Amino acid sequence: MAPCIICEFFGARLRETVGRLVRGLCRESHSGAVKREHGEQAAEQLWQAGLAALGLTAEALVRGRKVTAEKAALAQWVRGLTTVSLRWVSARLEMGHYTNAGRGPRKLSAGDVRKVRKARSKLDTIAVKYD
Repeated sequence: MAPCIICEFFGARLRETVGRLVRGLCRESHSGAVKREHGEQAAEQLWQAGLAALGLTAEALVRGRKVTAEKAALAQWVRGLTTVSLRWVSARLEMGHYTNAGRGPRKLSAGDVRKVRKARSKLDTIAVKYD
């Protein structure tokens, strides 16, 4: 039994549409490792610029509390602009467990939340150029 003309027509159109979509996807792309490395490079530059803007040093991060307003603001800012993980941010900012980088601001008092907003406004004015 021969297939019906409608099925042949539908099949031809479907193959054409799928072919067009697949051709559009066949482009050179970067692997996950390359993307991760680029994100970490960008985050490193943002981290250094953020520390300078907030008047912090890497040594002060080690000596201070795990969750402070400045650390929380910097963690939010870096995560919002890059693809780095919470673990990377937490390790870089000496925040202890990686969940402190994401949930840190919720652990702060009302006065500290105002400090987070103030620190965040300083960070948002930074124009960082990275490749």
